[in-house]
Amino acid sequence: MASIRKRGNKYQARVNYYDLYTHERKPITKTFNTKSEARKWAASVEADTENFVLLDNNITLEAWIELYLATFRLNNIAYSTYQNEIYTKRRIIKFFKNVYIKDITPIMYQQFLNWMKSENYSRSTAKQTRQLLNNVIEKAVLQGALSNNPCLICNIPDYKPPKSIEWLEAHEVKEFLQLIKKRNIYQYFVCYTAIELGCRVGEALALRISDFDLKNQTVHIYKSYDQKRAKAKLL
Repeated sequence: MASIRKRGNKYQARVNYYDLYTHERKPITKTFNTKSEARKWAASVEADTENFVLLDNNITLEAWIELYLATFRLNNIAYSTYQNEIYTKRRIIKFFKNVYIKDITPIMYQQFLNWMKSENYSRSTAKQTRQLLNNVIEKAVLQGALSNNPCLICNIPDYKPPKSIEWLEAHEVKEFLQLIKKRNIYQYFVCYTAIELGCRVGEALALRISDFDLKNQTVHIYKSYDQKRAKAKLL
């Protein structure tokens, strides 16, 4: 049963929970500016007392993201998605460095979004990064490291319209193939195949002899080479 009491101008919530590691009942306390915030937090903890682990709010953002990915994402999502989130984490830490999770403010978070634009990251990359960081912070709020999510009131800055698509003319393709043939014969055949079939390089790399139907003069393209795992995967 949670208890809430006023301490000066703030409200302290107290919840007892069962520690799965020590097999003991332990109290969790957290202070809020308003009574409604204290009640909301206490209710969320009581709803998940069997799995709740209070975070030390002195944990760094980097350490918490690593814990979040290892606990909530690894083996629960596609491996390629997990790898993408690992790369996204590196992008986040490149800006935040060793900041403690408790010290992240809406202004700091908005500066991060602005920084991504100044570093010429695409809007889609910014949205993907924002989504991961929002999920990470939301879990931290639930675990008691923060009283609210600073990500919720910030916006991705405006981006310029995408540039018009450019392509190589026929004579430029010929020059490109001649140049790459001198450099690496294997790369030449991969690029030549991709150009002739109109497929991606990863799809060309995943092709096998069995994918070519000489009788019907067709090629079956249904795989792509996963460079991170060094194997082909179904599209």
